[in-house]
Amino acid sequence: MTDYQQSIENSFQMLTGQATIEAICMALTFQLEDKDEIIMPIFFLEPDATPEPSQIDSMIDHFEFYEEYEKCAWLLDYKKKL
Repeated sequence: MTDYQQSIENSFQMLTGQATIEAICMALTFQLEDKDEIIMPIFFLEPDATPEPSQIDSMIDHFEFYEEYEKCAWLLDYKKKL
């Protein structure tokens, strides 16, 4: 998964309440446990900030490309509530 893809996935998980910043950091820590690397999680949207409609559109385009239509539908509903 590219950094761009991971950033969108991380932001989607935060928007939907499926994960917190802490949970994403913890998952990243476990992935890097045997490596001597320090990597910070990346987010497409600034955590805890209200996204712009254009950012939601970009996320929808991304998930549409990968045929993750359930995520697209969730994002469309979320965008209507902004």
